[in-house]
Amino acid sequence: MWSKLKPHSYAVVYFFPLIGCSTDGRQTEEIDPKDKGKKKIVEEDESESEDDDIPQAVKKFKQLESDEEMARKIQEEWEAEEERNKIAEEKATNEALIKNFDDIKARIEADRILAEKLQEQEREQFTNNKKSKDILH
Repeated sequence: MWSKLKPHSYAVVYFFPLIGCSTDGRQTEEIDPKDKGKKKIVEEDESESEDDDIPQAVKKFKQLESDEEMARKIQEEWEAEEERNKIAEEKATNEALIKNFDDIKARIEADRILAEKLQEQEREQFTNNKKSKDILH
C-alpha cells in the first residue's frame, strides 16, 4: 500500500481503542464519550509490571538503604584518605625537624671543635708570652 502512494499523497490512519480494555487485557478507566481517540498511547514496560508486586514504599526504602551504604563507603574512603594525608604530612614534618636537628647538632659540634682550637692557640700564645717574659727577666 505504501509503495503505491504518489509523492504528494497522504495516508490517514485511524485508531479505534477498545472500550474498557488495555493492550494487556486489564480493565481500564471508562472512556469519555467526547473522547475522539486522540490521546497519546503509553506503552508499559514489562520490567515495570514485574516490579508492581513490590510496594513503592519498599522500593524507596531499599533505595535509601543502598544510598546510605554508598554514602558510608564514600565517607570511610574519604576518612581513610584524610588519615593517610595526615600521616604523610606528619612524616614530612618529622623528617624536616630531624634534618634541622641534625644541622644544628653539626653546627654545635663544629663550634665545639673551633672553640677547642682557639683555646689551644690561646694556651700556646700564653705559654710563648710567659717564656719570653721569663727569658727577659
